[in-house]
Amino acid sequence: MQPASKYSGVLLLRTIHSSVLQRAAELVGGAEALAACLGIPQAWLQAWMRGEGMPPTNVFLRAVDIITERSLEESLRVPGRLRTCGGAD
Repeated sequence: MQPASKYSGVLLLRTIHSSVLQRAAELVGGAEALAACLGIPQAWLQAWMRGEGMPPTNVFLRAVDIITERSLEESLRVPGRLRTCGGAD
């Protein structure tokens, strides 16, 4: 793999991670609420949301769970079933 394409891949991953974290934050009521759900300092979350580095895999996947649960709820039209922290409650 050429260095330029490796760098592009890292930038793409940062963008994906940032977008997922931002969407999960919207769904739970903001960055402060998401940081609490994920059990991480808000400063770390905000840095990752700005694309400064990437979260650990387990944190990223918990954010994906939050989004997935909301999407499932909406597709099944089952109101009020979303657990605020994507199953972490």
